[in-house]
Amino acid sequence: LHRKITDYSKKIDYAADNYDWNDQEIAKWTSALGDRGTAAAGAAGAAAGGGIPSNGPANISAPNLNGAAYAEYRGENGNYFYQCVGYAKGRLQENLGISLGSWGNGGDAVSNLNKQYAGKTVKGLDGSEYSVEYCTPDNIKAGSIASFNSANSAGHVVYVEDVWTDAEGTQWVRFSEANADNRSDGGGSDGKILPPMTLDDFKNYQNGLKDLLHFEKV
Repeated sequence: LHRKITDYSKKIDYAADNYDWNDQEIAKWTSALGDRGTAAAGAAGAAAGGGIPSNGPANISAPNLNGAAYAEYRGENGNYFYQCVGYAKGRLQENLGISLGSWGNGGDAVSNLNKQYAGKTVKGLDGSEYSVEYCTPDNIKAGSIASFNSANSAGHVVYVEDVWTDAEGTQWVRFSEANADNRSDGGGSDGKILPPMTLDDFKNYQNGLKDLLHFEKV
């Protein structure tokens, strides 16, 4: 935490010394961020944290946890109520229309799916085809699922919502998850989209990133 505060403090000092945040400068930052968020949000995020928009990417809709994609997550059979795997499966189906079979535990989900699908194509519910690619943290992409180690032996899995690089070259990740508190009694935290974090922090989340699997539309 101390390191993060120190890094952010340096960035804020640099911004204060070198930028007057006029309309032209704000427009430049917004363009560099790929038009994510409003110009005002881009400027506020840049001053506070190295160029990220304050609210993250603007085109991400919150999960519809009452939708059909999340039937398993809601626990109609009692097995995945408020669990990370059921949520990630639902988010993948909600966003890309991809419905896959058994994933296993959160920490093993990517490894299990990689064995079944990597290098192949899968179809979304609308007939679209997606290539399945095992990837490393340094080529992380939106539309991936990520498995983590965790204090719980079952591990953890999340859905990667967006990835971008800011004007200073820092790579950021926005993801969504459920049950980060690793409760097995059906009372874990509900599915939600988290604020952006740097790729380095994402790699160290939940005791360490294990595997990534990406779905690329053909």
